[in-house]
Amino acid sequence: MENELLIKQRKLLLFTAKSLYRAGFYTNALTVFKNAIDMNTVLSPKNRVFFFDIIRAIINPIRNTLTQINENIQRETRERQMMAVKILQ
Repeated sequence: MENELLIKQRKLLLFTAKSLYRAGFYTNALTVFKNAIDMNTVLSPKNRVFFFDIIRAIINPIRNTLTQINENIQRETRERQMMAVKILQ
C-alpha cells in the first residue's frame, strides 16, 4: 500500500514538473523534478530526455546572453572603445 502511494506521488510530481515546464517555469519544474528523483533515482529514457530539456531551457538563455556579451566586447575592442569594454567585462 505504501509503495503504491509513493508511486502515485512520484507520478504527480512528474506531471507537475511537465506542467510547469510547458508553462515556462523552468526553474520550478527542475525543483519539482528533483523531488521526484529523490523519491526514486531510476529514470525512464523518456524522463531522462525531459530532465535534459529542462536543463537546456535554463542554460540556453544564459549561454546566448554570454555569447552576445562576448561579441559586443570583441566589437568594442576593434572600435577601440575601451570604456565600453571595461563595462561589458
